[in-house]
Amino acid sequence: MTSNHIRLIDACYPAAAVLASPANDHKPNPQELSRLTYYASNRPGKLTKLGSVLEKRTKADARKAATGHFKAKAYVVVTLAIFKALATECKNDLGLLAPAMLAVIETTFSSMPNDLEVSAKTASVFTAWATYTDGNLVGAEGNMTKVYLDILRHFARLSTASSKNGDIEAQNKTRLVGLAALTSVVSSNAFLHPSANFASQSNIILPALLTVLSSVDLRLLQEEYAAIKAHPASSSPYLAQFQTRPQAERRATSIHVHVDGEKGPTEDDVVNATLRVLQLLCSRCSAMQVGQLLTAYFAFLDRNSKWESVHFCCWFAERAAEWSQYQYRYAVPTQLVERLLDLQDSTTPLPAHTTSVAMITTVFTAPAPLINLSTSDIISNLSAVLLRRVAVDSRDSLLPALVDSIASLGAHVYYADQIQDLAAELISRLVSVQVHGLSGHGRMGNESGRNEGLRCILIALVGLLQAHSKLLTQNRINEDDIIARLESEATAAAAKRTRVRPDTWQDTLALLCESEFGVRAEYARALVVYIKEETLRETLPTDPVGELGLARKSRLEQAARRMPTLVGDTTARFLHALHASAYTLAVASSLGIASPTPPRSQSRNSSLGVATQETAPSTDGDHGNGGNSNSMTEKTGEAPSEKSGEKAARKAVNHRPRQLSLALSLLEPAPEQLSQSGPTPVGPLDYQHLLQILIAAHEQLPTRSLLAGVPMLLALDCATQGEFNDGSEGVSRRLAVRELVGRTWLAIASLWECPELNTSAKRALDNLPSHDLSSHLPERSDAAGLLHPAEQPLKFDTSKELPHSIDWMRPFMDPEQVLSALANNKKVQAATGLDRAALLTRLSTKWTMEMALRDSVEKSSQFDVPRPSSAVPVVRLMHIENLSMQSLAKSTRGVGVGDLRQALEGRSSVSNPNLVPSIHSHDFASHQPSSKRNLSVAHEAFFAAAGAGAGTGNESAFRPRTKSMLNRGTFKPGAAAGQDVRDVLDRIVNKPGSSGSMLKQPFPALQKRQPG
Repeated sequence: MTSNHIRLIDACYPAAAVLASPANDHKPNPQELSRLTYYASNRPGKLTKLGSVLEKRTKADARKAATGHFKAKAYVVVTLAIFKALATECKNDLGLLAPAMLAVIETTFSSMPNDLEVSAKTASVFTAWATYTDGNLVGAEGNMTKVYLDILRHFARLSTASSKNGDIEAQNKTRLVGLAALTSVVSSNAFLHPSANFASQSNIILPALLTVLSSVDLRLLQEEYAAIKAHPASSSPYLAQFQTRPQAERRATSIHVHVDGEKGPTEDDVVNATLRVLQLLCSRCSAMQVGQLLTAYFAFLDRNSKWESVHFCCWFAERAAEWSQYQYRYAVPTQLVERLLDLQDSTTPLPAHTTSVAMITTVFTAPAPLINLSTSDIISNLSAVLLRRVAVDSRDSLLPALVDSIASLGAHVYYADQIQDLAAELISRLVSVQVHGLSGHGRMGNESGRNEGLRCILIALVGLLQAHSKLLTQNRINEDDIIARLESEATAAAAKRTRVRPDTWQDTLALLCESEFGVRAEYARALVVYIKEETLRETLPTDPVGELGLARKSRLEQAARRMPTLVGDTTARFLHALHASAYTLAVASSLGIASPTPPRSQSRNSSLGVATQETAPSTDGDHGNGGNSNSMTEKTGEAPSEKSGEKAARKAVNHRPRQLSLALSLLEPAPEQLSQSGPTPVGPLDYQHLLQILIAAHEQLPTRSLLAGVPMLLALDCATQGEFNDGSEGVSRRLAVRELVGRTWLAIASLWECPELNTSAKRALDNLPSHDLSSHLPERSDAAGLLHPAEQPLKFDTSKELPHSIDWMRPFMDPEQVLSALANNKKVQAATGLDRAALLTRLSTKWTMEMALRDSVEKSSQFDVPRPSSAVPVVRLMHIENLSMQSLAKSTRGVGVGDLRQALEGRSSVSNPNLVPSIHSHDFASHQPSSKRNLSVAHEAFFAAAGAGAGTGNESAFRPRTKSMLNRGTFKPGAAAGQDVRDVLDRIVNKPGSSGSMLKQPFPALQKRQPG
């Protein structure tokens, strides 16, 4: 007796005569099929039996159809339709039918792999399974996983099928059938199920997609990409949206070979469908899966030798990053960098090297932004690759691409301090290569590699600073759009990130004095870019000087604004170091840095009075002597000096100031006069670069550059004075130095609107016999890449007749006239807040290179009060004002007069050394240095400006009190305030026996025992 489910299945097949007709579209009998699906949906337990029966019939019919039996093929088509109907109606119990369903699909493909009609029906059945499956059986059941991957390989083969007889329409139809099935796979739950092997699936699907895309022109890819971007929705709404629908509302699409009335598919349709599959694939991947996807991509390029297709590879990398989920885009450049690191064993650049670097650059400069990207790790790895390759071959063809790739990290700003952090990383590499040389070679070995490495990192550093602004100016529509958006975008770009700090860039200034001209010239260009684009431009005061102008703001507000300029901030210290390097380049007899391992005597560093990064002073040096401050006196035989008091005051706080750059400390001391022997290490191009640097500094930072640069210009002028017996080359160098000084004075006069200085500078320049610095430096275009060939030096023209009319014993410009013109200038007085006398004192200070380097280092505060000796050791480690210290050091001692006076007079803030510290005049006077060492000329000038012209007695109470003012007696506190303080102190001292008072007696009286 035949079972009921078998009878229901048999009834679904049409009669044999109908199946034998090739003209009919073979389908199951609709009424009997409805009865079968109703039976299966109400009896889910029967699905396994139904699948087993249909699987046996399919295997038997497929064997016959493989031999050309037409009726057997019709039976297979009807069976596939029955499976699709059962999958659609029994979607909630599809797991019971899935093993037989996938086995039937695999059997059909194996028997009739080239039959397009059967392949389309099979793809429809597979799409129904992929639409409704939950993916639990894939990966968990071994045999089913094998069958599933075999089916994927069949569809991947269909996606890349080629017509043997030249029928392009049939080829496109076959490919679309395979792509439709792959679309359903990527959209299914089985594709990303934890138990499924994602790598195995991606290794099958992605190569099929890449085969189609790599075989067409890049122009077609761009067109279809634009079409998808304009119309994101797929031609089938359920393929694009079913994943967001509940399982009960999903519908499986039917795949047809041809639609009547429509023209056959074109190559554009195939490319469009392929791109949609790729977009869906990337959008569903996590970070780890994106990495696995790129691994499959690299394997495809290796297997098919596609690394030479640079444009296609870059296009794919950009699309992969754009189509990935926003939070996982960082995996694309990270994987590309790892791939580049894996290729380091090859010393000869391969197509894989060039293409990998190009893809990294493309991803970073693409419009799609990235997040969660470890930019510091990437720039560290890229820099390491660059230096490793330049150490092997200084002319490596991969260097330009690596430079562009490093610079591209600045195209998008992911966090505020990104450019600052990346620049600091590159600067540390610069200093390391400059001082220690390339790894494995030392500074004296592989000189060409060292110089090229310095140039590459310098150019990458400049490109990093300019990458974001270049990206903003790309793809403009017209000039009107540029004008309308340039100002707003520039403001937004500046607000997005912090500028590179001057103290960070200061470590590179020794490169200005490198022995190789190509490195010096490259750094000079980089320094001009940094000054113009990274330093905050000073605004000169526009208010007139006088009663109306000064009345607009209080003197204290003006003094607070001018304080960083007069006393010195990070920018001022940077300018001091800059002028020291410029002076060295202008007058030194030899360039380059000395040995990076100075002797322990540190004679060079001690002469500067500053600490370098490599030889930092010990913070507990005096503790080894048991706190005996006279130990040094006993050894040297010198009397105790004021310096010991200064050291004691500094060591009261464990605050370590920024140290002098090691490279700057290794520069040879610059002479006070130009050398008369040996060849000239510089040429006219060096002075042209130097002129551009000084002018840029004065234009961008006029006030600070004036205070730091005027003494240097006077010293530079003095260096050309004297009796010289050198040849024509030495004369040409002295003339170039004087022309440099004169043109710098001319720029200063123009900036500050100083006609007297302008006239004097023009007159001095007209008296020079030659003008080697009048020509402009050639401009360079970055269209072909950032890395250019190294600039070649020019020698001074020794064929010229030596001038005999120049009096080298006289200064080039009268310093008294120059200083008088600047000191009398109203704009200079308004910008600095100094009067004529203070300006003359400040600008006429004798300048030396050692003094400039000393001023380029942040000095610790000299007015800090020592910590109480009774405090716990933890408190001594804290160098900031912290209210929570009260919970660390609980003391039961009473409050003394010293505590009261400390509270009344205030305490300097160690955390902000730019604030004006208060001076204690009683108990802590012994810890303070003398007035001559406490105050520099800048401090004296500032306090004089802040306190001048006070009209009322109340203003004097707020006037800053300095040690020198107290010693001279110029400061006299208000009578009322002073009397109040004295009254309080008298009451404290005169009540020693008060039991309720917590005040400690400063001078407790000796209690004598009364005779009994």
